[in-house]
Amino acid sequence: AIEQVQETCMQVFTALKVHDRISIVSFSTEAVVILPMRTKADVVGFFELCQGLRAGGGTNIEAGLRKGIGQLAEAGDGRNTALAIVLSDGSPNGGERSTDALCSIAAAVALQSDRNVTIHALGFTEGHRVELMSKLPQASSGPPGSYYYLGTQADVPAAVGDCLGAGSAPMPCRGLKASVTGLTSSPVNCSWYGPATTGDGALLGMQPPENLCISALQSCQRQVVLFVVPLDASGALLRLTWESGIGMEDLEVQLSWSESFINHDRITVPDNIPVS
Repeated sequence: AIEQVQETCMQVFTALKVHDRISIVSFSTEAVVILPMRTKADVVGFFELCQGLRAGGGTNIEAGLRKGIGQLAEAGDGRNTALAIVLSDGSPNGGERSTDALCSIAAAVALQSDRNVTIHALGFTEGHRVELMSKLPQASSGPPGSYYYLGTQADVPAAVGDCLGAGSAPMPCRGLKASVTGLTSSPVNCSWYGPATTGDGALLGMQPPENLCISALQSCQRQVVLFVVPLDASGALLRLTWESGIGMEDLEVQLSWSESFINHDRITVPDNIPVS
């Protein structure tokens, strides 16, 4: 299967544009940065580097996820989706081995990179853990990736083409921040419910207001955030700030529980959400 890994890396590199960035991290008993993040134009001897990849005696996927996805924090333009392509022909036998825990780790590292990250998982031959590799793409912080079962080397080109195509769409806004202030006798900033952006796992719980930041968002995407407003609040003040192609923008809207905002000229509400 190492030959398939080598071939996949070489096909990815061949398909990149000169200003695209690439990094390679190998993992066995530990993770090692084989190629630090750099543009394709700055890479020398890539094919020889790939030929030097060797199968080790361990499969520490945790270390690979932490160091591999962590490389994306050093990548350049946040307006485009960053891709993490995980290649494996084995089952974890070092580090964390639980499928759910590994997916949580991947999600947390993707969030910490402050990038919109799509994770693709390519499993080679019947030796890889299908349960894990098929769930890893769900840990993406950007558009969800895909899982590919590659039985032979002939399956590689189509999978590589799909992976690279998924990350080519530009992002119309980035650095999106949202805050909600509950309108009570003493206005209070509201917390939100979601995954923690720090720590070793994406644990759900109440998060501080200042921690809500979506690194990038496509116009075709929707992001749902649950804010917790005090029971005695008569309404709330919603504020959004983001960076678009024309610079920094902001939107501030006061919402009253006694009024409908479904017809507001700058707010749209999905049909399946009741508004009173």
